[in-house]
Amino acid sequence: MRFNLRRFLKISFLVILSFILIAFVVLAVASGVTSIPGEERVPSGEKRNQALYVEMRDGVKVVLDIWFPADLQEGQKIPVLMQMTRYQRTMAVGSLQRALHGLGFIDLQKELPGFYIGLSNDHGYAFIMVDARGSGASFGSRDIEFSPDEVADYGELLEWITQQPWSNGKVGTIGVSYDGNTAEIACVPNHPGLQAAAPLYNDFDPQYGLLQPGGVTNTYINLWSDMVAKMDKNDICALAEAKGLRCALIKLWAPGVKPVDEDKNRDLLKAAVVDHAGNANVGEQVQSTIFRDDRVGTTDFLSRSISPYRLAEKNTIIRCTDVRLVGLAGCGHCRWNVEPFSDI
Repeated sequence: MRFNLRRFLKISFLVILSFILIAFVVLAVASGVTSIPGEERVPSGEKRNQALYVEMRDGVKVVLDIWFPADLQEGQKIPVLMQMTRYQRTMAVGSLQRALHGLGFIDLQKELPGFYIGLSNDHGYAFIMVDARGSGASFGSRDIEFSPDEVADYGELLEWITQQPWSNGKVGTIGVSYDGNTAEIACVPNHPGLQAAAPLYNDFDPQYGLLQPGGVTNTYINLWSDMVAKMDKNDICALAEAKGLRCALIKLWAPGVKPVDEDKNRDLLKAAVVDHAGNANVGEQVQSTIFRDDRVGTTDFLSRSISPYRLAEKNTIIRCTDVRLVGLAGCGHCRWNVEPFSDI
């Protein structure tokens, strides 16, 4: 019998296509029936990992992610560690990642909740991650970094935490770099629930310590501004510099910042991202800010008015009376860590 190449190729194509379709069906089913770490209930009845909105005084909804200790008992009250960021508090687990976990190809138990959260939980702390207003899945916009509204939000979040039935009323803040700054400025509202702050690599003088060291503009700020603009748009492919098939696979793996639990269709997340369109470009703001008494961009804020050193002069940060401030220093960032304490 004569070999029919065309027929052979057609059959081969159909077989391969069938296997691909079967694989997609298996992945879809596995994704739909697979739970991931954090979705289980702890003994108290709480879902171990929760993402929800807390409404601020001006109606802006700020998102937070809570991880409870796996052994939290009913009626038990525990302390909290809180980290506030503008770099997307956590990424959503995509359908492909969830399916592969369900099929045993990967083990998310090794990835979630992560080292620091797991360590905190193991020592009896709840761990809370916050998207600062105007970033991540939070609503609002950012006309300047570390704005008075952002600082006030942290005081309201501290109040919310201390009022929860599982809270013992004691909170510590922790973070690195930007998150180190927020760990420190959370002292400003002087909420009695804040017991300790542990900032790492925080910027006591952002203008001359980071953005314009020695008076010369650090071009890094342009790269930083571009990065956070992509984050604020929740554009995961732009962040990864991916297009086409690679972009599609990335979205199946981790489609972007994690929405709140109630936002099944991501409508709230999409609305929050629309709010972010009003965010200022920090790189452009820096170009017009030379001296401490210059206005930042088109805002009414002066560079010095939003700097931790200025807040310290008002006795609201490193000298706040009831907060233990733990400065975590590291090689290469000595000035950032020593400067706040240079006159104590």
